[in-house]
Amino acid sequence: MYHFEWIKDLLTDTDYMPDIPSPNFDSDEKSCCAVFPCGEKECDRCQRIIMWEEYLFENIEKVERRVVHSAFQILYANRRFMRDFNMEFSLILREDTELNARTDYFKEGKVKRNNYWPVWLKEAILYRDKGTCVNCKKEATGKYNIGHDVTIDHIVPLNLYGSNDATNFQLLCTTCNSSKGNRHSYTNSYNVPYWNLD
Repeated sequence: MYHFEWIKDLLTDTDYMPDIPSPNFDSDEKSCCAVFPCGEKECDRCQRIIMWEEYLFENIEKVERRVVHSAFQILYANRRFMRDFNMEFSLILREDTELNARTDYFKEGKVKRNNYWPVWLKEAILYRDKGTCVNCKKEATGKYNIGHDVTIDHIVPLNLYGSNDATNFQLLCTTCNSSKGNRHSYTNSYNVPYWNLD
């Protein structure tokens, strides 16, 4: 039963439910397949579990893709985790002399600045950071606070071997971005609230 429930939950959560009847665990059949299917051909319950397993294995790449995508959404929401991840990655970039020799990624011993931000990335950062500066919490899009420009900031600066990866960006107002500069990897782990208490 537990094995089947795990498969069913995974397929339900990834929106890949099969058109296969569920096994009946309320019947008087033997309880041999309460944890894992017994595999006996006469056991209808086990045969249905096996059909669900086969369906899962046939669709495992699609299911994995959705699970990975969902996990990334959760991790991406945690700027502190993203900062720590990118700090570890910066150590690899700093120490990998073969990678440092690549002129398509490095310039003068530092990661090249990317001057193009795809729309999906801008929207993801605006959405995650709720359109506010992650440092001072001021609305940063200019929509409600005219004259307060938004900047996309490298959490781990390129000077410190930060990357242009989507996980290494945050929203800062121009004032906070100027004061942070390329000297440190500050990010605020406090999530921007949906409304202020004041």
